Amino acid sequence: MSTWRPLNEITEACLRAAHDSIPHTSSHINSGRIPGWSEEAEPLRQKSLFWHKLWTDSGRPHNGAVVDCMRRIRVSYHYAIQHVRKNAEQIIRDRIVHSLLIDSSCNFWSEIRKNRNANGCTVVDGISDRDHVAELFATKYRLIQCNTIQHNTIQYNTTQYNKIQRNTIKYSSAQSTKT
Repeated sequence: MSTWRPLNEITEACLRAAHDSIPHTSSHINSGRIPGWSEEAEPLRQKSLFWHKLWTDSGRPHNGAVVDCMRRIRVSYHYAIQHVRKNAEQIIRDRIVHSLLIDSSCNFWSEIRKNRNANGCTVVDGISDRDHVAELFATKYRLIQCNTIQHNTIQYNTTQYNKIQRNTIKYSSAQSTKT
């Protein structure tokens, strides 16, 4: 029996349970939301609207400081729109990494829920077989865990960790005997 089989079954059970019990919406692509809009484009949009209003209130001059500022801000705003659209996937990845490594309020899962694909990921680092993807995930997670422990950036209770591990193996064994 492969040592990865119980872990794969646990992963599948967790994903099924999450899919069945956690409310979710469509992906950001179908919703019309653009990741990074509020942080990068919206402030420039507000500035652009302000300078456009100021320009119209000034009688729409063809030259001068007001028209120069309005044009410069409008160009910045349109560049920001292009930037967030072009880099939407990178913005999502950056948010997930930030929530996992830096943000202490545990927003990791909320970022995952916001951006998860209803059908699940089919290819990870060029690997599409579920068992190999799970093995890749476990390897990378173990590497992160080892590096984290070496650098003392995350503290955890070893006794509780071992108890969770034992319970997980028991649950997995019980589930595999049922099938």
